[in-house]
This record gives sequence, structure tokens and C-alpha cells, in this order.
Amino acid sequence: MYIKPLAPKEEIPVLGSDISSASLISVLNNSGAPCQIRIDNGELIANQPVVALATGERVSIAKDPGDTIYAEDLTGTSVTDVFATKIAYGN
Repeated sequence: MYIKPLAPKEEIPVLGSDISSASLISVLNNSGAPCQIRIDNGELIANQPVVALATGERVSIAKDPGDTIYAEDLTGTSVTDVFATKIAYGN
């Protein structure tokens, strides 16, 4: 995979982040367990999109610039050691 990073990596905080108002991000699950990335797009939590990541997995995610992302375990509790970077493209 090739990516063009536009900002330093940041750990996704417990309170969530819009990752520098990015519309495309690269996310790495560096925690010791599977996690999910929840994208708060203003809908009810039950209707917000989520992406599940295995331990050590990286994924590129497109989102609206104002959407906040959260790193959670598979039950919805916040987790640490999940990092995101604003990128220009991924393939």
C-alpha cells in the first residue's frame, strides 16, 4: 500500500478526534486486541458507521472533514494504542 501522509500520527484520544479535519485517514490498531473505529457523523450512535480492525491491522478510511472518530473495543468501550494519520491518498 502507498500512502501520502500529510500530518504526524496521533493516538486517537478517548474523547475522539477529527484527525486534523481530514477526509482521508490511515488508521493502525497497535493495541493488543481487535478494535473498532466508529465514525461520528451526527447520526445516533446505533446508526454510525464502524470499521473493525484486527490487532496490528492498518486501514485507510474516507470520512467527512468534521466527522469525529473513536477507537473502541468491540463492545464500544474506548481503547488506547490506536493511531491515525491524515493522508492524501491510499491504494
